[in-house]
Amino acid sequence: VSPGDPLGTFDLGFSPCQILDREQFVWLDRHCLKIVFTLQDLIWSRCSYLCARNPAALDLLRLATRMADGVIAISEAGRADLEAFYPGCFGADGPEVRVVVHGLSDRDAAAGAGASRDGPILVVGNSYAHKCLPEALAVLASANRPVVVLGETPKGLSLPSHVTAYSDGKLPQERVDDLFRTCCALVFPSQYEGFGLPVARALALGKPVVLFANDTNREVVGHFAVWPGQAVFCDTFEDVAAAVDKALSSEMPGVPASVVRRTWEEVADDTYRFFRDVLDRPCTADRIHRRHEAAQSVGALLAAERLVSALRGPSGECAYRAAFRAVAARVSGLFHWQRAKGGA
Repeated sequence: VSPGDPLGTFDLGFSPCQILDREQFVWLDRHCLKIVFTLQDLIWSRCSYLCARNPAALDLLRLATRMADGVIAISEAGRADLEAFYPGCFGADGPEVRVVVHGLSDRDAAAGAGASRDGPILVVGNSYAHKCLPEALAVLASANRPVVVLGETPKGLSLPSHVTAYSDGKLPQERVDDLFRTCCALVFPSQYEGFGLPVARALALGKPVVLFANDTNREVVGHFAVWPGQAVFCDTFEDVAAAVDKALSSEMPGVPASVVRRTWEEVADDTYRFFRDVLDRPCTADRIHRRHEAAQSVGALLAAERLVSALRGPSGECAYRAAFRAVAARVSGLFHWQRAKGGA
């Protein structure tokens, strides 16, 4: 449902990505007895340049994690990240965290039967700094075959004549499928991912993959690689050129059409089973009350910000002060209430 639709109450509210929006958190608290969300990644917590854009989002994610009844992580590495960055959110009264890894579609299995190694080197990323497209393309500037970038490149980045870039949101699905099916290898230069679906897809198609040696990438390779040595890992960008040469010289065995080890239907089944487990656990009035108090404080802050943004000129000064007195009273009340209950 749309967050703006007041459709009554629900046993469980589910967000398919982490809760970084305050209105969403308030809405879920108002309409849902229990809350589950999927943690796609913690890139906003890991990267300072993203933290600086919206520091309040990190506080909200911490609050939502503590107040949720269940959290789905899409990799074991993602679960470890969550517990390392937000250690105070777990324990006897915290949410259950379950890993439900991503899957692939039947379309990928069908494409695998006709996969070839005749096409260009495929590089997948986007303009975010941690995707490292400029660094990867600098290494591939001397490649002796065409390079195709799938994803928006950073503004002002000049591309060599043998490099073609496509914004993935503007290509027909058939063209995207064709790029994966015909490429000779995938280069995935991202330094951090929650999962890395392009890696899983290329592996399932039997393509060699060049990627960095982090926990998430190793985990995805473990789930989806179809032949030994299919993934070539790098520690630095100085290793990428040699890794690409090694990937291109490897022999690609025939890949059967049934190679996809995990489908989206299996992902859906695992997700639904987690919903059932969360619903079967008893909930306490104390926990619901604490969550509601937190959501009311977030809602008061939102209301005050809307009021302040509407104020113009000296005539709005009294309302401005009143709005923040209301917020201060609400937040102070929440702190005192949590201290009385032994909360942090």
